[in-house]
Amino acid sequence: MEIFIFSIILAILYLFFHKKVNERSKIILGYKMSDIELIHSLYQNAIGYMNQKNYIGAKKEFQRIIFLGGGDRDIFFRYGLTLYYLKEYDRSLSFYKKALVLSENNNSMQVKIYQAIAKVWNDKGEHNESLVFYNKAMEISIKLRKISHG
Repeated sequence: MEIFIFSIILAILYLFFHKKVNERSKIILGYKMSDIELIHSLYQNAIGYMNQKNYIGAKKEFQRIIFLGGGDRDIFFRYGLTLYYLKEYDRSLSFYKKALVLSENNNSMQVKIYQAIAKVWNDKGEHNESLVFYNKAMEISIKLRKISHG
């Protein structure tokens, strides 16, 4: 019985503190935001930092987005790009690959991601690996042109 009561107390404490932490993390500029609003706001901040070439600032915003559970193709791609500019090549590849998995139905985005991956491999001095990904991008581009020109 004592163990049961102790477990309930622990569960209540966890829920109380978890809720407080989440409430604090969602307050920006003095008002509460939903998770979607917060992620959107952080994403806009990250894009602003990227436009200013402040990749460290962008990296911090993307990390917050991912910590909050945000992560779609565009977020992973732009985070990969940010990491590329910071010369964090292995981490950049990791996020490009996540974006690629989420792009299976979007050929034009696949081309963009394959080109970005090829660029990372090239900058790492792995020219053969780079060519593999440039060729994948080119194959998809050719297919897209054939489809559009019918």
